[in-house]
Amino acid sequence: MQVLDFWKDIFRYILKYSMWIIVLFLPVIVLLSFGYKYFTFAKTKWLTRFILVFCIALTQTLGVSIVRVSGEESLSAYDLYYNTSLPKQSTQRLGLLTTMRLDLQRLLTNWSPELEENPLVTTQKESDIHEKTTLNTKKNELEAVDKKVEYNTLDIDFEE
Repeated sequence: MQVLDFWKDIFRYILKYSMWIIVLFLPVIVLLSFGYKYFTFAKTKWLTRFILVFCIALTQTLGVSIVRVSGEESLSAYDLYYNTSLPKQSTQRLGLLTTMRLDLQRLLTNWSPELEENPLVTTQKESDIHEKTTLNTKKNELEAVDKKVEYNTLDIDFEE
């Protein structure tokens, strides 16, 4: 969502640092241009391909499993991955690349965090706490009325 909001700034910095970007991609350009002479790109066996795809799937599954096991409390890795859109906390818990991928995925799918259906419904326990707090507050107010207020004063002789 927020990644593409700064596309003008991103484009400006790409143009500003285009020389360094070309230098960064120079090895790839050389490899694509002259690599066929120095490297053999023989086809791999089906077993090697299967092992590679299996390792990629295993890594993804392991990562998502760790996020799911981390707990569902507020601002946990699970909450940031599935429910909440907070880039700073998400970057700290999930990493920059995962946060950027989630941000782009949510932008493309018009995802927004879902609110709880009845967040203001109180349970019996919460209402009991509210009543006890109200009684304690009234008791403290009555005690405060009975006490005489004394201010901190300091005798200073200004004529001296």
